[in-house]
Amino acid sequence: MTQLHLKTHDWFALRPIQAQTLEEARDQFVELLDEGSECPCCGRYTKRYKRKLNCGMAWMLIRIFKKCRHSGSRVLHVADSFLDEKKNAVAQEYSKLRFWGLLLPVESDDPKVQREQTGSGLWRLTDEGIAFVTGQITVPKHVFLVNGKCEGFSGDSVTIKQCLGSKFNYDELMDPLILKRSDNNK
Repeated sequence: MTQLHLKTHDWFALRPIQAQTLEEARDQFVELLDEGSECPCCGRYTKRYKRKLNCGMAWMLIRIFKKCRHSGSRVLHVADSFLDEKKNAVAQEYSKLRFWGLLLPVESDDPKVQREQTGSGLWRLTDEGIAFVTGQITVPKHVFLVNGKCEGFSGDSVTIKQCLGSKFNYDELMDPLILKRSDNNK
């Protein structure tokens, strides 16, 4: 008769319990978020990330804006619309624009789309996104993220031209005809 030997894993081991209140544990945890810390209650590693609205995101937002203006719709399937750039890392950063409210995912009504997936692949250009692209508003330069959720913004604001920096020329990216149409829709 063969005997079955089961291995025990570290994740079954009990964590040592420190005598502190939940409030004390929370305060200690929040204090260490910028460096990254393990939650004293569940053990999950968490870190506060500071993300900049960079030139690649601004460039892609302008491309999305132009594609939406051309199609007459604010909703598009970004991955399908820019197939030639599917593997371009800069092009993939567009999804972070949701943290600034410039571009938002459209949730799927299709029951075949699993709940674990982020959505349908469709994205909607917001009023704020249009206003930012056309230079009507500024947005915070940085967003602070914890576990993939927005925790707040930096105090510094930027224009789209500042985000593009010297890597891209705003006037060359924007067709004057599109800007004129946008000004007439105010």
